[in-house]
Amino acid sequence: METSGSSGAAAFGYSHLKTLVMALILGVLTLFPLGAALNAQADFGFVLLLGMTATFCGLWLMAMLARLFWRGPVLIVSRDGFLDRRIGPKTIPWERVVQVYVFKARQQIFLAVIPDDPADFIDPPGRLQRLALWVNDALRLPRFSVSLMGLDASQRTIMQALRRHVPAGLVTDADRVSGGL
Repeated sequence: METSGSSGAAAFGYSHLKTLVMALILGVLTLFPLGAALNAQADFGFVLLLGMTATFCGLWLMAMLARLFWRGPVLIVSRDGFLDRRIGPKTIPWERVVQVYVFKARQQIFLAVIPDDPADFIDPPGRLQRLALWVNDALRLPRFSVSLMGLDASQRTIMQALRRHVPAGLVTDADRVSGGL
């Protein structure tokens, strides 16, 4: 949900409803193959595949459960800068940002905020930040790109907050990617 304080900051947290629905789906996707694998009426290869599927879905389930207990905003866009707690604990001041752009990949809208020296904003990275950076590298996404899915605001609301706070000198592709929101 967007909130505005005296600085006019827009803060967005995780949507508890979206997260709960995803956790329930992942719970089923974890328990069903796990139960089939434990039944052990199939050959070893199939049981191994079911076990790997249950493990993968179980890891994502743990991430969704962690989101359910997350308190406070995840993404904050303000006149001072940009903060996404999934990447790191520090606000990236706009004067340190080289480029801001929005892009679509894997049927999701991502926001990339490229600082002049990324190490300044993830040093020392915690486990969650290291995982986010590893996933971005593995998917060949910009290191400081974050998905706008799962937040408690629409993509349109987040784009409007960006337009209000991003300085005019930074490049954004929000209109092209998000259909002119």
